[in-house]
Amino acid sequence: MIVKKSLFILPFILGLLVFKVSAQQSTEGPQKAIESIVGKWQLQKVYAGSREITANPNAERQSSIEFNEDGTYKLQAEDEDNGSYRLNENHSVLYLESQQKSETSSAVNTPNLSEYNITIRNGILTMQSKEGTSPSTRYVYARAGQAAEGEDK
Repeated sequence: MIVKKSLFILPFILGLLVFKVSAQQSTEGPQKAIESIVGKWQLQKVYAGSREITANPNAERQSSIEFNEDGTYKLQAEDEDNGSYRLNENHSVLYLESQQKSETSSAVNTPNLSEYNITIRNGILTMQSKEGTSPSTRYVYARAGQAAEGEDK
């Protein structure tokens, strides 16, 4: 009789444990892009449409962009830039607002705002320009310390 009761109770207890573990995992949820974008990213490739543009082999340093938790960024390339960024999680759009003012004939200084569609997968950040003369330009970055593998073409 005791054996029959224990055979019933044991699966019941195991079922509760499995339910509790799966409930904890489901509440963690996916990591947000705003959290995963923070850090330093090294430029790996640049595409114009489907054609890869070769980086300048004579460049003194490799281009990179660093996103800080406080909403600022620093771009290190041939021309350095810094400013603030924000991210629209629902549409995967990254906005970079440069601190360097664009030169216009207007007396009003307008901020230099750039928009990019982004994807972040497996340590690869892909930024595709949304406006300007080359909306098909795509930048592929790898998280600093990781090689670029498996980026979308």
